[in-house]
Amino acid sequence: MINEYKFGEMVVNHRRFTSDIAIMPNGRVTVWRRINGHEVVPDDITHLLRSGPDILIIGTGENGLMKVSDEVKALARTRGIELIIETTGMTVDIYNDVHESAQVLGAFHLTC
Repeated sequence: MINEYKFGEMVVNHRRFTSDIAIMPNGRVTVWRRINGHEVVPDDITHLLRSGPDILIIGTGENGLMKVSDEVKALARTRGIELIIETTGMTVDIYNDVHESAQVLGAFHLTC
C-alpha cells in the first residue's frame, strides 16, 4: 500500500523512498532506473514484466513530464497487460484501489 506521495518522496508500507521505484506484484519495492530518465522504453520495463502482472501502472511524475514510449504501450498490449499511465499523484489512488485484487506492477517517477 502506498501511504503517501509528495514531490520526490513516496512512502510504501511505512517505508520512505526518495528514488523512483517499482512495486512488484508481491509487494517488494525496488529502485527503478531508466536509460533516459524522462522516457520509458522497453528495456526499462521488460525485466519488471517477468513478475507476471495483470496491470501495469506507470506514474509519470508530479507534472507528468516522463513519457511512455509507444513501444512500451505495444509491449503491454501484446502481453495482455492492462496499462494505466497517469501523473504519479493520480496513480497512488489507482494503485491502492487495485493492488489487493489483481497482480499489479507499479512503476513510479517521483519528481517532475
